Amino acid sequence: DNMIAYNQKCERQFFQKYHLLLGGIYTYSGQLDKAIDILENSLKNKYSSLDTIQYLNTKINLCIFYFYKKDYQKTISIFLKMEHSDTWYTKNMGQESLLKKQLLEIMIHYELANTDYVETRVKSVKRVHDNLFHRPPYHRAKSFLTLLNRLNNNPFLATTSEFSELVSTSFD
Repeated sequence: DNMIAYNQKCERQFFQKYHLLLGGIYTYSGQLDKAIDILENSLKNKYSSLDTIQYLNTKINLCIFYFYKKDYQKTISIFLKMEHSDTWYTKNMGQESLLKKQLLEIMIHYELANTDYVETRVKSVKRVHDNLFHRPPYHRAKSFLTLLNRLNNNPFLATTSEFSELVSTSFD
């Protein structure tokens, strides 16, 4: 009985981590639909009994996979169901997870040409995460936001050699 209980506990503990990893492997091996199915099914599985953090990480990964698939409306519909405040995400998942979620939201709206939304969100994210952007691992995220905002304001900039040079030097 103890062994069965222990096995069930381990299965519950690692079930979602396994599926997140498996979904990532399928994504990077070009099997995006299979990766999406794995995560969608893991959310419905009776063994998953996810805690809030695992559930939200799975949802964010699903958003990323749908973004790769260019299914922006599906991605937005998932985000709309993630109803917690930014303060809640920071407290429960950490500032880095909140930044990841916000960057993805901005990229989706950029792809949908929601220029006003992108401009507003870029400013907000830069302000809210200013303390994070001063740390070396996050300099690139700030550079990315700056470049994205410039493209948002002038899409034709992407075709210039000036922008190409700017991109080359922004991530050193």
